[in-house]
Amino acid sequence: MLPILNIGPLAIQFPGLILLVGIWLGIAWTDKTAQNYNLKSNNILSALLVAVLIGFIAARIAYFIQFPQAFKANPEAVFALKTDMLDSFAGVTFGIIGALVYLQRHKIPFWALMDSLTSLMAVFMIALAFSQLASGDAFGAPADLPWSIFLWGVDRHPSQVYAILVSIPIAFFTAPSRRFITSSPTGTRFLIFVAATALARIFLEPFRGDSISMVGNIRLAQIISWGILALSLWLLNNRFLFSSNSAEVKG
Repeated sequence: MLPILNIGPLAIQFPGLILLVGIWLGIAWTDKTAQNYNLKSNNILSALLVAVLIGFIAARIAYFIQFPQAFKANPEAVFALKTDMLDSFAGVTFGIIGALVYLQRHKIPFWALMDSLTSLMAVFMIALAFSQLASGDAFGAPADLPWSIFLWGVDRHPSQVYAILVSIPIAFFTAPSRRFITSSPTGTRFLIFVAATALARIFLEPFRGDSISMVGNIRLAQIISWGILALSLWLLNNRFLFSSNSAEVKG
């Protein structure tokens, strides 16, 4: 855990720096692959700005709703630019909604943009896991294992490392150069990324020590992830059906 990076007289919040680098790399990758989806870079950057701003606000509000006790001693922290008090799923979800509103107003193809933004999302999820490892956020459940890490006074599952090891293959598997993606309807890349990320959360959530339990061992994040997984698979099926029907009409 390395929350503060000391460089000479400077004390830099290392988790925040990791996120900024991740966003920068994600935007660079998105800008590079924009032409794959016949989109203009300025449209993508504008949609990104909307998504990031709304996503950050939503992520902080969702975290506050789940963990209000974290702000009792320091209520003004709600407005602080701290990266260890964010709910990533809420941020991504509402960021997408914000981008959708922007798309409708500027008549930009939704699915093409979502495919393009998947580059940013994939890199961000990796950066977020590294950031949480540095800050100690999203810590694991207590565990006595050879690979456990000592955090907050207890040996725990390295849940942040698990997230890193899952996020990297998801980003690689959903790269825009994949043949099954280039030959599939628009929206395929984005929906596969969302489905894979939700599925990963379902399986990784039991290893976390900060999640909210609902009934028995079922966690709130798992219930939400099941809903996201089902919706993304349903939309993916509809995208292929729509593409097939369109091809038949043209034929």
